[in-house]
Amino acid sequence: MFFFFFRFLADFSTPSIHRSTASYLLNFRRLSWSKALAKLKAWNRRNSPPLPEKELENVLKSAQVHKYVYGCDDELLKAHCNQTDCPIIKGPKKIIRTPSAELQDGRLIEQAYDGQNVFFLVYDPKTGSVEKMEQIETEDCIYRPLKNPDVKNGLTLLPSKAEEYESEEKIFQKVYDFLNRWHEAPNDFERKLDTFYVFLTYVYDLLPRSLTEGL
Repeated sequence: MFFFFFRFLADFSTPSIHRSTASYLLNFRRLSWSKALAKLKAWNRRNSPPLPEKELENVLKSAQVHKYVYGCDDELLKAHCNQTDCPIIKGPKKIIRTPSAELQDGRLIEQAYDGQNVFFLVYDPKTGSVEKMEQIETEDCIYRPLKNPDVKNGLTLLPSKAEEYESEEKIFQKVYDFLNRWHEAPNDFERKLDTFYVFLTYVYDLLPRSLTEGL
């Protein structure tokens, strides 16, 4: 039944149908002239009989000049439209993959890894609580952690949980001692610079890449 219905639509060729199709492609889909014409020709080939190519171009010119309106652009529909809840205006939410971010409500998110999966540690300064979440969805977008084989292969180390470090002085000393255990520095001054560099990588996520590219 559906086959015969669509066959009927393909065979039912009138200039008004072509004008509507052309206007949809140009004014709603926002396609370029060449792409709209190509799709119109493909549609026309299924009609019996098809319109002459010159007439197709005239139909497209008419749609381009008269700018037929659709949906939100129609004045009558716009007057009764609830734009705040309209799924067409909002469209799909943007996916943002990031290792860390500060959300509009003040929450801080940082990517973590538990040995199997990457996720976000979400800190709420209002309550002091830390939550584990696979993704964070806001009104405008969805935050998801980065997926990189370096994490599973152990080349990039991520935290597995949030811990209180008491003070900057204590965490500075921990990083300082850790670097001394695994790397010999020429002097104490350069070792302190190394430690401050570690601090900076937590503030600027792309700092290591930026420094490498600048060399």
